[in-house]
This record gives sequence, structure tokens and C-alpha cells, in this order.
Amino acid sequence: MADPYLQKTVMGPLVRQVYQTTDHKCCLFRARMRVCADGAPKAYHPLPGEALGLDDLSSAGLPNDNYAIATDAGGHLCVQKADEQAPGFYVSMTRYSNPKVADDTRQNKYVDASTINYIVLSSPNFKQFTSQPNISLGNIGFAYNPANDTIQYAIFAETGPGSELGEASLQLVIKLGLGNANNDARGGGTESPDIIYGIFPGVSAPWPLSQSNIDQIAGAAFQTWGDRARLVALITDLQ
Repeated sequence: MADPYLQKTVMGPLVRQVYQTTDHKCCLFRARMRVCADGAPKAYHPLPGEALGLDDLSSAGLPNDNYAIATDAGGHLCVQKADEQAPGFYVSMTRYSNPKVADDTRQNKYVDASTINYIVLSSPNFKQFTSQPNISLGNIGFAYNPANDTIQYAIFAETGPGSELGEASLQLVIKLGLGNANNDARGGGTESPDIIYGIFPGVSAPWPLSQSNIDQIAGAAFQTWGDRARLVALITDLQ
């Protein structure tokens, strides 16, 4: 490897190899980019045939399972109330949530995929992606699309299947030039394993989240790490 501080970390059941840099700690991998709408106020709607949501209910695991929509004490799917961002739409969750919002059935507790750049990592494998410090939800990072030389800063806010890598919020997909004409989660992204992801363990963005705050914190960490020049130089080492 050309970068003397780049080393392989866990691979295990993962379909992609994961790396870390050891001088300024950063987790890196190359993967596809699928689209996630979880956390967006208009992610899912109770009337699936109308295509009102940004994604189909099947992406939330319905009808047999549910891993993206909040439920009440009785196990019923929660619909946003009149005073929320998208009344009538389901309350769509993300694993990373605002600890200052006690009510798990309120949409403002979760990270909005339609306005925030976030990265999805496989669970529970992400805990092994770096040596100490380990990655945790809320850590910030970046995604790079070599095809158009675009870097976007992001936050780790959602988890996915244990063997998969390469998923991001709708907003991040669009910002990297990979969205579809409807700006929804039913298309767009790429299956080609060409997108470079980076996460800085131990560096987080505080609530309330804003993309500008994520940009500021992640941008400073990226510059300290080595900036675009270092990223471009090590791309060929990421398999």
C-alpha cells in the first residue's frame, strides 16, 4: 500500500474490504451506493398505491416485518400528527436519534434523509471497523464520487444488514449526482462499487443536527486527516 498508515481491518462476512488509517484515525471502504429514505418526514405513507412517500413500504420491511416505522405502546404504526412535519405520513425512524426528544413516536427525534447527508453501516460489524476508538452512531465522515470528483460530508446515522455495505441517505445520493429524476428513493444510486466512504471515529456532530454543522465539523476533520490530496492518492489501494 502506498500510504504507510493504511491497513486492512475486519472483513468477516462483509462483501467489501474495510480499511483504516492509523495516524489520523479514519475508516475507509469502497462500495456501491443504494438509497435510504429512513428518517425523512415523507419517507413512508399509509397509502402505498398512491406512491405518496419517498419510498415504498417494502423498504421499511412491510408487510411482514417493520424496521423503519415507529410504533406505539400497542404495536401500531405511528402516523405523524397535525403539528408535525408531514401530517398523515408514517413516523420514519433512524438508529441515530435525538436524546433530547423523549417521545419515540415524534418525527423530529430522527435524522431527516431528505435534508441531511448520512451514511448507513452494517450492524453490528461497524464496531470492528477500526481499532480504538471504535465507530459509533453520530460520528461524521464523507463520501466521494470519483466519476464527478464530488465530496460530500456526512454523518453515520443508520444501520443496515450485517453483510452489506454501500447505502446512504437520499440527500447524500442526490448531492453526489446519483439521484433520479423524481428525487425519491425508488431509483438512483449506483451498484458499481466505486463510491469511497470515510468515517472519523470519535468525532461527532451534536444535536440539533444541521447539514451546515456537519459540513463544518467533518470538513475540519477531513482537512486534518489529509484532505482531497490524500484521498485521491489512496483510492487505488481500496479494493
